[in-house]
Amino acid sequence: MLTRLARSVCGSCTAVRKQAMFGASAAILAAFVASAPSTAATPPASAPSPPVAASAPSQGQWVHAYAAFGTPKYPRSFTHFEYLNPDAPKGGTLYLPNPDRRTSFDKLNYYTVKGNAPAGVAIFMIETLAYLGADETQTMYGLLAEEMLVAPDKSAITFRLHPKARFSNGDAVTSEDVKFSYDTLTSPQVSPTYQSDYAGVERAVVVDARTIRFDLKDRTSDQIFKLGRLPVFSHKYGMKADGSHPPFDQIVNEMPIGSGAYTIARMDSGRRIEFQRNPDYWARDLPVRRGMYNFDRIVYRFYQDEDIAIEAHLA
Repeated sequence: MLTRLARSVCGSCTAVRKQAMFGASAAILAAFVASAPSTAATPPASAPSPPVAASAPSQGQWVHAYAAFGTPKYPRSFTHFEYLNPDAPKGGTLYLPNPDRRTSFDKLNYYTVKGNAPAGVAIFMIETLAYLGADETQTMYGLLAEEMLVAPDKSAITFRLHPKARFSNGDAVTSEDVKFSYDTLTSPQVSPTYQSDYAGVERAVVVDARTIRFDLKDRTSDQIFKLGRLPVFSHKYGMKADGSHPPFDQIVNEMPIGSGAYTIARMDSGRRIEFQRNPDYWARDLPVRRGMYNFDRIVYRFYQDEDIAIEAHLA
């Protein structure tokens, strides 16, 4: 019994450490490379699909943030995170080496198993429903989702999308895009990591064009936070000219369509990729984004040798 108890405690501690490390590292990198897009004409959203009929979960309250412990540090009226400078200067180019063992890349699809995707695609091009704050314990604030509603018994979480949320192609981010992303990431065509992350979800229900509900089998805060970190990409990602979708693992070099602050400016034979800040980035003035993504360009250069990478960085 003592052995089982020890394993249980260690497992819980490991989960908490992973959540804290994810939030801290993501926020630190975002703060290091901070942003500020512009305001562009807002194209109308495409007509939503008919809502899926489903019974509603027990009632809760719409909130701007959800905390696993206590209450969120920042109120609904907050303007920026305290650890970021909302008036940080913009401009310049940030040069980075490959951040891990990858010495090249041969695809742009970050979520499939085969091949290597370039560093930066998931960080700078794809956004999630919510954003983990870096100066408090396990608290997420709405990003693509303007508000969240968690059932009191944690049987469901509902996200209401921000009306200004836009992909890099100008399309509005809709609940259909969220469901497409969820369905794709829980399919056999992606890395098993994502299937594991959402194993506790019973189903995703499109309520209307801006609202989606996830009914949960695993009624825990851990599952709720995993859904908050759900990457969202356009349903047009990889779409053929006739409107059909190929199997997701056959989408290799097609340009990802995300809502992030950067788009790909150019690539060089799997050895270099350059991101440029999107001047029409929709979330420039959101409290969860003010002070982030300040560099005009971010360039990853891939090297075979670590010593050469250091010398190139210092040059």
